[in-house]
Amino acid sequence: MRDPISIELNKIETGARMRPSTDTKVTALALSISGSADAGIGFDGLRLPIEIRKSKREGEYILVSGLNRLRAMEMLERTEIAAFVLDVDAIRAERLELEENLVRADLTALDRAFFVKRFREIFEAEHGEVKAGRPAEDNTGNLPVFSDAVVERLDMSVDMCRRALRIANGLHSDVPSMLRGLDWDDNQKALLELAGVPPEKQVDVVNILLDEEVAAASMREAIAMLDGAPVQGAKDEALKKWYGVVNLRKPEQMRVAREWMAKRPDVFEEVLAERGYEVVLKAK
Repeated sequence: MRDPISIELNKIETGARMRPSTDTKVTALALSISGSADAGIGFDGLRLPIEIRKSKREGEYILVSGLNRLRAMEMLERTEIAAFVLDVDAIRAERLELEENLVRADLTALDRAFFVKRFREIFEAEHGEVKAGRPAEDNTGNLPVFSDAVVERLDMSVDMCRRALRIANGLHSDVPSMLRGLDWDDNQKALLELAGVPPEKQVDVVNILLDEEVAAASMREAIAMLDGAPVQGAKDEALKKWYGVVNLRKPEQMRVAREWMAKRPDVFEEVLAERGYEVVLKAK
């Protein structure tokens, strides 16, 4: 790879990104870059140059990877940034963006699913539809080639890829925006359960899941509620646990009781007060 060159920020177009920048990461990067610059590290503090490709417009460029780094330099009011200029077309550039994001550990299960889906679409645009069988000149039988690409390029197992595609292909188009930013967007088990629901019912399931008054404890419970199946509530679950405690031996019951009293001493004191006792704590 050639050495990076300095490019004016206003000459770089970000284009449509599958994953937008995040304020918290941009701020953290800006602080890191500023500190590195003060110590004389990197390219004006930037340790890893961004990647760009030439635009059709003379003297302008399109970002390939490094959106957060670009935004961090803008936050620091820098006018230029170090960049590697890649000789790639639009499809190859998008594939590089996907690969870079998919090998990172901070993608949610939801984002990972749609990145994998887009990676497969680009692969099929270059190599033909992914099919099983023996490779041939007409691009059929390229499933082994795609599987190798998943393992080598994305650092994912084939099973992980299949699960990601089940999520991306199975979810209703309105669902990702409803779940993104919540804990549910990184719950692969819940996303797979939702993807197994008919698409026309999925929005209703998510509405139940996010309704605080309904208080569904899991995706499976929200699905059951939509279907009208009886759902075990919190009180039923607590009673079930209590029956379990009653069946324990006395030393184990005492252990559970001590743990419970330590977590909720107010409840313990309230029960004793109802029976006419008063709890007095002695100083050691």
